[in-house]
Amino acid sequence: MPKNWPVLSVLVVNHGIFVAQDCPIWDMSLAQFERTLKVNTVGPFLLIRSFLKTYKSTLEASQPTTDLYPPTIVLVGSTAAEFGEANHSDYATSKSGLTHGMMKSVKNEIVKVHPRGRINTVAPGWVGTKMAEESLKDERTRFMAMAT
Repeated sequence: MPKNWPVLSVLVVNHGIFVAQDCPIWDMSLAQFERTLKVNTVGPFLLIRSFLKTYKSTLEASQPTTDLYPPTIVLVGSTAAEFGEANHSDYATSKSGLTHGMMKSVKNEIVKVHPRGRINTVAPGWVGTKMAEESLKDERTRFMAMAT
């Protein structure tokens, strides 16, 4: 990286998929479960790994290192990670893996890259996005989403 290039110090992982159709676990295909985990958990792993690898190599090459902001990661999870999501075990499992396993593991590693490095999770409930639009058309789903 050329000298004087800005160093990326913040990563916001704000993506995921949610299959709108209700599907109890006994009817869910392995393909659906694996796809959701791949996008919602493996994707963030790849982003975080690349971000920290790049930050670490930049930090090691920079002089003086005190000019760099500490690495900061924000994971956008879901209340489904904490409470589950009936008929969407794929989504709840993927977000739980992200906001519990991944976040708690990376918090122990990021401080080895920079002593003030940090990772945090936000866990919103339902958000009126294009992905949620179809599900929120159902009055019962909308009521339950707002109730929690």
